[in-house]
Formats: sequence, C-alpha cells, structure tokens
Amino acid sequence: MRDLPMIRTYPLFLLFCILSCATRIFAGGIPGTSATFIDSEHGYSFTYPKQWQARLYRSGIVVSEVNSPNGHAGVQFRIIKYNITDKTFTANYINAIEDDLSARLLTQSQDKIHGRQCIELSFQAQRGGSQYYLYQLLCFIPEVSKLIIIQAGCKAAEKAAVAPIIHQISKSLVVLDPEKL
Repeated sequence: MRDLPMIRTYPLFLLFCILSCATRIFAGGIPGTSATFIDSEHGYSFTYPKQWQARLYRSGIVVSEVNSPNGHAGVQFRIIKYNITDKTFTANYINAIEDDLSARLLTQSQDKIHGRQCIELSFQAQRGGSQYYLYQLLCFIPEVSKLIIIQAGCKAAEKAAVAPIIHQISKSLVVLDPEKL
C-alpha cells in the first residue's frame, strides 16, 4: 500500500477528530447517545441526540431538519445568500420575526462556533393560544456571502427540557466546505 500525501489525509483526519469530539457533546459524553448528520451536498454537519430524527429536507431554503421524538420540537437548517452587512441583516431579521410571528425578542448575543461569527436570538411567540420559545442562530459565512440560519422552537412549557438540546444541536454545526453552501 502506498502512502498518501499528507495534504490528502489531513482533511480526513481533521473531519474524524471533529466528529469524534462532537459525539461527546450530548448526555455528558456517554458514547452511543448521539449521532452525526452530514450533508455532503451542502458541506456541513451537526450532532444530535440519537432518539431525535434528522433528515434532508429540500424545501426552498430549508436543507435539513431534526425533530424530537414526540414531534413537539424541531430544528431546521436553512441556507441563504446575503449581500448586506451582518449587523443590518440581523436587525432586519429580528424585525421580520417580530412582525411575522408576533414575537418578542428575549435575548440577542454574539458567539463564535468553530471559528465562525454567529448571532444567537431567542423569542417568545404566541400561536393558536399557546406560548412558544423560538431560537435562531445566524451563522455568517462571509467568504461565500452565505448564511446558515438554524431555526428551532418548542412550546414554552417544554423550554426547560428542550432548549438545552436545541442549543447543543445548533452549536455543533461544522461548516465542512463553504464552497458547497
């Protein structure tokens, strides 16, 4: 067997390391409690609890989703192109969520996830007489002028149990190949 050049094996080794670390995120690092979803067509991955269901979901800008076992909570991954500043996009996005969903912004913060600048947003909304917790993660990929938006939500009564899982799924996002987004 001939040796492969280091330049070819390094990306595979790096991917293995990232996925191994991501698997330990859920349930305090107990092996076998999480799974990794890889969308090779769009060049990203995320980790989620094994009891949840992840799938490709090609519906316009939505490219994948993961849902809780009871179907009461879900996380959608969306990819869009943007041509304005991150700050302007975020302000416009917040206004749209507040107007379209009659939501109230609860929190807004900045974070870096795997070296990527991200904005975390949480909202309270009301639909059909029920209160909902909505979570949004805006992950900017400036080298290709694209944005991964992670939209998630659950009934407000389930927030304490579900929000930590939604946050872990969102923060496990890894952009494997920005050119594929």
